[in-house]
Amino acid sequence: MKRFNQIRSMSNLKEVAKKAGVSVGTASAVFNGKNWVSNDLRLRVLKAAKEFNYRPNRIARNLRSNTTNTIGVLVTNINSPFFSQIMKVLSYECHKNGLNLFFSDTNCDENIIIKSLNDFLEHKVDGIILLGIDTREQLLRDILFDVELPIISIEGNYSIENMDYIQADAFQGGYIATKHLLELGYYPISIITGPLNPEEKILRKNGWGRFKGYLKALEDKGVVYNPEYSYKGNFLFDDGVKAIEYFLTLNPLPRAIFASNDMMAINAMQAIKEKGLRVPEDIAIVGFDDIPAASFISPALTTVRLPQKLLGNLAVDILMSRLQGKSAIPLRKVLPVEIVVRESCGLYLGEKR
Repeated sequence: MKRFNQIRSMSNLKEVAKKAGVSVGTASAVFNGKNWVSNDLRLRVLKAAKEFNYRPNRIARNLRSNTTNTIGVLVTNINSPFFSQIMKVLSYECHKNGLNLFFSDTNCDENIIIKSLNDFLEHKVDGIILLGIDTREQLLRDILFDVELPIISIEGNYSIENMDYIQADAFQGGYIATKHLLELGYYPISIITGPLNPEEKILRKNGWGRFKGYLKALEDKGVVYNPEYSYKGNFLFDDGVKAIEYFLTLNPLPRAIFASNDMMAINAMQAIKEKGLRVPEDIAIVGFDDIPAASFISPALTTVRLPQKLLGNLAVDILMSRLQGKSAIPLRKVLPVEIVVRESCGLYLGEKR
């Protein structure tokens, strides 16, 4: 029952802020005793709160009164080899620092995200790590805006004031992957995208970042984007097969494909082979992530390498810094990426293309 009361209290705070003509953050600052709020704004917020009979959320405000040496980790899909590798790093580094992990797999379900985050808060975790969570920002803001504990997002960038984020450069990755295929002379080049929320067309979102990198590479090469050669995926393994089934209805067929993660790329390669076509002789492929399987499959997958270990290490470093009170300034960290050339892009074909 507590978590539902918590969501209701935060909804009331939004009403108070609207009535007072201030942001939710300012209204929250009033109830948290922040000294930067002017007396005029403070009085307006308190007057509105009285009208709505609003009471601050004491659960969120008092979370830091006692420590539990427990960190809540919310991961979008533990079956993803990319995220499982980062989870291994988080687990090792947290245990090394005397912290236990309270873990939940959302399977990309908003209802699970809401329940899990409220479970974390009820269990009074000392910090929260969001791993690959790519959901509506307002959903997270409604739950986390008044929470006074470290919140770190890995591979999921949000503009929430009290949240740190670390991610690889999605735009640059999409750009160099597509540029590599263009330089090999391939046309047309299709893309299997990640999630593309139409309400948040921003580069820092992984789906949009990789897609816009793809578009920019086409533009720089003077190639006109054809939306027919784009398939909207969700970073899920089965999206690779579905994308190939669609692409094979096109005329002409795509000569190369940029898949926005390795799981979709590997599944697409298998689907191409099952259709009697060859990779890269008929259709070349480049992926994104450089999961362990990328170098073991045949042909080995050309892909954009993300610094998986560094993402995990940095997250725990920031977490420990926050827990020790060393800094309160939110960190926005974007890490560089690189392309790893293997067989699937067809570079070795040379003049045979």
